[in-house]
Amino acid sequence: MNSETEKSGQPPRASGRYTIPLTILAFGITMVAIILALVFAYHQLWSAPKNAAVETAQTIVNGIRNAFNFTPKVSIDKTIFVEESIPILELATVSRNSVIYYSYTNQWAGSTKILVLKGNFRVKGGFDLKQNCSVNIRSNPLRIDAKFPPPKLLSVELINYEIEQSENGYWNKIQPADQQEAIRGMMNTARLELGKTVRDDAKKNLEDKLKEIARTKNADITFSYSLEKKD
Repeated sequence: MNSETEKSGQPPRASGRYTIPLTILAFGITMVAIILALVFAYHQLWSAPKNAAVETAQTIVNGIRNAFNFTPKVSIDKTIFVEESIPILELATVSRNSVIYYSYTNQWAGSTKILVLKGNFRVKGGFDLKQNCSVNIRSNPLRIDAKFPPPKLLSVELINYEIEQSENGYWNKIQPADQQEAIRGMMNTARLELGKTVRDDAKKNLEDKLKEIARTKNADITFSYSLEKKD
């Protein structure tokens, strides 16, 4: 044999000139892997809140549509997600039967006539959908901002009435016009006495439904009520 390497039977050693390029290549591959991992993590952190907001928006759309048969404008970070769809002009979220007693008196020349009526009413409360109704979902942190017009008394229906007391004065007799006047007075009393309770219940029913949806998504929710005409 002509050399020590050949005599020992060992393979030739790699030249030192290949060590640095291999090290640089390995370092480059490692850096690329780290960058890709960071990009993936950032994408996940950025997209997760958006995905949660989209899911929440869709749940709200379905929940309101199923419960109240209309869809408000729903946005995510103020970008429209679903345009409103309103097949009705007024949304009734509460309907109740109530009884009102009304006493009508009229005095003339010292003679008093009295009518006492008992009225059975059906009252409805809810919202005027000709005003703006909108829901905005903030993605990070997840939050729901719901805007509706103030609740209102939508209708007061007199189902029937009974005369509980009818008493003529000595010369001041009850006339058909007196009965009509008593009915009008009873209707006004029903609006005044039942209006606030019905409005409060209409508001509560709407908020309870949206709070239920918010809880399923672990989201905070706020409500605001103002009169704003649609564009």
